Amino acid sequence: MAVRPAHTVVEAGHVDPDVALEIVQIQVQALALVGVGVADKDVRILETMKANYGAIGEQVRLQWKEGLLVVEGGKLPIATYDRAAAESNAQRMFLEFLTRFNAEDRTVSPNPNARNYAPVVFSRLDESKPLNRFTATRRRLFENAMEELFKLNRIETDVGPKRLPPSGRSQCIIKSGLLI
Repeated sequence: MAVRPAHTVVEAGHVDPDVALEIVQIQVQALALVGVGVADKDVRILETMKANYGAIGEQVRLQWKEGLLVVEGGKLPIATYDRAAAESNAQRMFLEFLTRFNAEDRTVSPNPNARNYAPVVFSRLDESKPLNRFTATRRRLFENAMEELFKLNRIETDVGPKRLPPSGRSQCIIKSGLLI
């Protein structure tokens, strides 16, 4: 049976508005609105069923006020991990990976078009997975970390790798104070 939007059912005159409201409620509940059995009849609970960059199953309490569903308390819940902590971890990991790569005479580039672009290389490492489960998110975190570390003069550009003759070297990132 095909389900039509409630307004088309009412316009066609097949169903009274109360039944149409139930159809709308069923359609919304299928998206992610749960908590019909909540004690307060004006409260609904929105649960994330699928989220690209968030946890599945997080719940947001919504209150019906003056014709609108408003987040209870006026604020969204705090994310699963604190953004500042993730950024700090990304900076720490970036420096750890860079130190290791520099010691191994492996170069990473600050150029986004390079095959060895540092955020991409580091986001693909297994050791970076605790930062975030999504590679694209890890890449963004590492890009932000790289920019911040450049601003703080904790990293800089040089040419490398040192095992190659000067004519074969290219721009790379090193930890400040290191010579490659």
